[in-house]
Amino acid sequence: MPRPAHALFASSLMLACIGPDGDVGDLLDESGSESQSESGSESQSETDAGEESGSEGAGPEVVIHVRANDVPFDHQDGFAGQTPMAQAYGVTSLRLLDGRQDPEPQIIFDHGLDYVEASFAPGADTVVGSAVASTLPAASYDWARVGLSHVRIDIDATMHAMGLDIDGEFDVVTALAEGVEIDGEARVMGWWRYVFNAGAQSFPLEGTGGGPPLGVAPGATVEVVEEEGETALYFPVLLATDPTIASDVHIVMDFNVDGSFRWIDEDSPDFATGVFDTTSTTTEMIRRVGANDYEIYSE
Repeated sequence: MPRPAHALFASSLMLACIGPDGDVGDLLDESGSESQSESGSESQSETDAGEESGSEGAGPEVVIHVRANDVPFDHQDGFAGQTPMAQAYGVTSLRLLDGRQDPEPQIIFDHGLDYVEASFAPGADTVVGSAVASTLPAASYDWARVGLSHVRIDIDATMHAMGLDIDGEFDVVTALAEGVEIDGEARVMGWWRYVFNAGAQSFPLEGTGGGPPLGVAPGATVEVVEEEGETALYFPVLLATDPTIASDVHIVMDFNVDGSFRWIDEDSPDFATGVFDTTSTTTEMIRRVGANDYEIYSE
C-alpha cells in the first residue's frame, strides 16, 4: 500500500535549473524557505509527509516536491491532445549519478513498492521524499534517476457503442513496476486497465502489455527505461550535496502537463476531431502520456 514520504532525501547547497533542451541555467543559492502547495488542498502524501518528515533534532533537510502546471505548451507533434482531468504517478525512489552510466549511484531514497503517489493535476504539490543532510557525502552529480510504480490518468472521451455516442470519462491505470499493489491487488509490470464511465454504465477493458506509452515531448532530455523490475526516468541535473548546510532546502521538480495526453485522431464517420473516441473493445491510438517538459528549481 502507498505510504507517506519519510525523511529520506539528501541535501544540496546549489542547484542548476536544467530545461528540456539540456541547457544549464544559473546556479541558485538555497534559501531554506518553506514551500506551500498551490492547489488549495493537500494530498494524502503531502499531509502525512508534513506530519512525519524527518527526525527530531537530526539537522537540516532537503525536501523534494513534485509539482505540475498547465502553462500553454506549443505542441508540434501533429497529434490530438488534452490535459487530463486527473493524473498521478507512483514514485518509488531517487538516485543521483556522477555520469549517466555511474555503476554506484547514490541512493537518496527508496520506498520500494511502498510508493508515494504524486498528483500531476495542474497546481498540485506532492512531497515525495526528504532526508537529513548529514547522511550524504559531499559530492557532485549530473544525472538523476526516478523510479516509478504506476500511472493513473482520467480524461474526457466519447464511447461509440450500440449505435449511440456517449460522452463520459476514460480512466486508465498501468503498472510500471513488477508486483506493485494497485487497488488492493498485486500486478505484473505492464498490466493495464481501461474503464469508460458514463453515468451508471462502465465499459472495462484489461490486459497486459501494450499499455499507453510513457514519455515526454520531442526534444526533452528525459530517458524512459525499463530495468530492475520497474520503469525509471533518467534526466540531467546539476546537484552538489553538502552535509554541512545550515537550514532546510526545498527542491521542486515542476512538470508541464498542458495537453499532455496525446493520441492519433482516426478518420471514422463516428469519430470527432479533437475528441478521444473509444468503442467497447478499442480506442484511438494513444501516442504519449506523461509531461511535456520540466524545470528543476529550489525554494
